[in-house]
Amino acid sequence: MQTANDTISFRLPAEFLKVLDEQALTEKKSRGAWARHLLIRALTDTERTELREELTKVQEDFLKMRGDLATLGAHLLVKVANEEPAKAEAWVREHLAP
Repeated sequence: MQTANDTISFRLPAEFLKVLDEQALTEKKSRGAWARHLLIRALTDTERTELREELTKVQEDFLKMRGDLATLGAHLLVKVANEEPAKAEAWVREHLAP
């Protein structure tokens, strides 16, 4: 049966333990108190997840815009600059295509 404040324990690789100790010292907290703080913050931090999702959407939009720009570039090279379609497409693939 679990109580409101069960104890947990885990091992950390030396490099993470060093970082934990350095941060705990800076924050003037014990190693355990700082680890507890970090874990609770990580478990309750929805902002980071939301930011990651928004960044993924921005990246998808950016790639779509790059594709649209490549299509427009090829069209302009053919229609305005009177470039051969094959050459225009090759130039776009080299310089603009995502």
